[in-house]
Amino acid sequence: MAFAPGDRIIIDPAYVHSVGQQVKADAQKLMGSEPEGVQDFQNTLTRINNTNFPTQLYSTFYQFINIHTTGFTQLFQDRQHIGDALQDSANATEENEIKTMATFKPTPSTNFDGPEQFPIG
Repeated sequence: MAFAPGDRIIIDPAYVHSVGQQVKADAQKLMGSEPEGVQDFQNTLTRINNTNFPTQLYSTFYQFINIHTTGFTQLFQDRQHIGDALQDSANATEENEIKTMATFKPTPSTNFDGPEQFPIG
């Protein structure tokens, strides 16, 4: 999608970083033993299996529990990686902005003592 001259997308690196932190924190919380976390999920289903299913079905339901626990764990690990990536991209953006500002050299557009225009980017 082309933008009209002068239009720019502005990304706030601090906000991107905070979103990355929140995504990672949420994933870590759900991977732990918090209510509604993966461990809680596994414990609840195991308790249901142990009290409500006949012994002959234990191993089948345990396989179901383990497959889903593994799947949820992988999902939340992936979300942790996404959170890390957001934080890293925000850090890289801020570092790039600092480097750009450090190399900024004003060039006057006129040969007299009038207003100066400075190139951006």
